[in-house]
Amino acid sequence: MTKTLLITGASTGIGEATARAAAKAGWNVALLARSEDKLSALAADIGDAALPVACDVTDPSALSDAVSNALDHFGSIDAVFANAGKGVDNPGVEEGDPDEWRDMVDLNGMAVLYTAHATLPHLRKTKGTFIVTGSKAGRDHLKGSVYGATKWFVQGLAGNLAEEM
Repeated sequence: MTKTLLITGASTGIGEATARAAAKAGWNVALLARSEDKLSALAADIGDAALPVACDVTDPSALSDAVSNALDHFGSIDAVFANAGKGVDNPGVEEGDPDEWRDMVDLNGMAVLYTAHATLPHLRKTKGTFIVTGSKAGRDHLKGSVYGATKWFVQGLAGNLAEEM
């Protein structure tokens, strides 16, 4: 039986590259991101092993619907790659933009929690794997880096999820 990998932030960068590599290795890939056009183009390139699901992973309801869509289409979820993330245009605390921070914290932090919440029950059934994108910025203290703080949170959360699974 072919295994399925669900990827958030699948439309570009690391998520796109992971989707291509996983499909080439024989996996089905559920591609989640906000960019419906980019997801559709990627899915067309990959073929039948790809399911594009446009959704905002900071919206728990939309994310749950996307997970259900992937389950209905492929039958199971064997691995999850919580990859969606972003930085800010105005770095630092003093010079930073609180609205940018909120959007970044929602995507880099809360969306990982929402993804775990929506997928862990399915991963338990398949004895699957949950992976997150971290960053060196989460291990090193960088002057005024709110982004680094979100990645520090995610790395700690990853360890906690490993214990919970």
